[in-house]
Amino acid sequence: MYKTPLFWQIFSLLVVVALFHLTSTYFYWYWGMFWSHMVSHFLSGLLVALAALWFYFLSGYIKHVPGRGSAFLIALFASALVGLLWEVFQLESSITFFASPTYFFDTGAAFLMDVAGGLIGYAYFSYKGFPRV
Repeated sequence: MYKTPLFWQIFSLLVVVALFHLTSTYFYWYWGMFWSHMVSHFLSGLLVALAALWFYFLSGYIKHVPGRGSAFLIALFASALVGLLWEVFQLESSITFFASPTYFFDTGAAFLMDVAGGLIGYAYFSYKGFPRV
């Protein structure tokens, strides 16, 4: 379960995402460089999709392993759901505001990057054959 290569790849990606987030926050990159926000969302979508796929297919917690088509849906749904919940969190905690002229563009772009990361996560999972789905 925890000895699978994918688990350690996900853990390594988690460390990269955390370090990137801390660096971006400390140096104000999120507010000064638009691309850093998008990189963060892409990597987070990738992380969430891979973690969800690991949970369903490799962790051993799910006894009935879903089929090939469901792996795509799991990756897409997990990355979209977490991305949406993150945007709601930012809105509710007053990190972003509806009144901002770039709110809808920024939120839409961030959501698209979450989903793009999720799709790349699915492609990686399928390409590497964890397991052949």
